[in-house]
Amino acid sequence: ISNKSKLNFVRIAAHIHEVKQIIPVIKRLKKLGYFICLNVMQVSEIKNDEIRSICQTSKSNKVDVLYIADSLGCLNSKDLLRIIKQFKKFWYGDFGIHAHDNLNKALNNSILAKKNGVNFIDSTLTGMGRGPGNVKTEEILKKLSLLNPSSEFKLKNLIKSYFKPLKK
Repeated sequence: ISNKSKLNFVRIAAHIHEVKQIIPVIKRLKKLGYFICLNVMQVSEIKNDEIRSICQTSKSNKVDVLYIADSLGCLNSKDLLRIIKQFKKFWYGDFGIHAHDNLNKALNNSILAKKNGVNFIDSTLTGMGRGPGNVKTEEILKKLSLLNPSSEFKLKNLIKSYFKPLKK
């Protein structure tokens, strides 16, 4: 990576049918030394044969982290488990989830994903994001017991001072 770059990783979001089209971009970024995360969007619509293909393409192009994105925020736990199970058949590297909160399932789906082998969980402070937003950082940290009282206080102050006004 160029010493002038302030980035060390790039996450590329692509719909299921776009994954093969972005391979030249992934190859170029890998050649430049970037850590690559591939965010497969709208996984609620994915078929098992597409999962296998995406995993094979990701492996052969040295993707570092493969993410499933519930872009529509509509996955129920049964479908999420099926999708995770299928990905884990073909993908052995780091695995992430990016959950939207359209049906208020982002937190529970993220916890379920973690319990089933996902080791990266996206979150945003106050859930700020497209549409109804994403899983809230403050909620996922609390649920995973990753906040001590001092950190929780600082996080609440940060949210109150900066993110609530931004959200408005």
